[in-house]
Formats: sequence, structure tokens, C-alpha cells
Amino acid sequence: MTRTPQAPAPAPPVHLGPVHLGTEIRRIRQEQGISQRRLARLAGVDRASLRRFEEGQSRGNLQLVEAVADALGYELELMFRGFAGGFPLHPPVPE
Repeated sequence: MTRTPQAPAPAPPVHLGPVHLGTEIRRIRQEQGISQRRLARLAGVDRASLRRFEEGQSRGNLQLVEAVADALGYELELMFRGFAGGFPLHPPVPE
């Protein structure tokens, strides 16, 4: 009796897992070389609130996220659209 070789099972999809939006904002802020204090000032938000959000101690609120996104040069809608899949955010493409 001869056996026919079976094809290997396909690799499971890679799941990055949930990424906290605050963590991504910190990454973007650091990539842009902006201090937490400066970003808070540019966004018009309390630095302690921004710190808690970046560290995952707070979920923040829409006003904080919108102000920070704007200060970083992101449109809020694009930020959430890019983030929805749990993948890192990338800067918007200039028109």
C-alpha cells in the first residue's frame, strides 16, 4: 500500500493582538521627536491625562484623542481606520 504525501497545513494567520491606542500615540510622538509635555501643550490637554492615556491607565476620551491626533498631524477618522485592525498607524499620505 502506497501513501500519497499530504500537503502541509497552511500556517495560521498572524494576530498582533490588541494594541492600546495610547501606546500607538506614544510611538508616533516619539518618532516625531515630540516630548510629552510639548504634545500636551500643542493639543491643549493636561499632561497628566496624556501620560495616563499613553501608559494605558486611562482610556482617554474623544476630545483628548481628537486634539492629540490633530497635534500629531493625523485626521481622527484616518487614525481610527488605520488602528481598527490592531496594526501600527502610519502617517497620512500628503495629497
